Amino acid sequence: VGSVKGKEFAVLTLYQLCAETVTNRALLVREGGIPPLVALSQSSPVRAKLKAETLLGYLRESRHEASCLSP
Repeated sequence: VGSVKGKEFAVLTLYQLCAETVTNRALLVREGGIPPLVALSQSSPVRAKLKAETLLGYLRESRHEASCLSP
């Protein structure tokens, strides 16, 4: 739901918020942001698709780092 431009703006905003902030990444995951990002990474305009893929990569890195730090 939403316009192409709206989706692109949303993913770019999330990308900026999560690029270097682990807290924001955790919030995005907790609030259910992964499924919409996966959908965007599969069927969006190129710019939004690339940012969604990059953001999903950040989320994977954060998860991996957290699992490495757990006892």
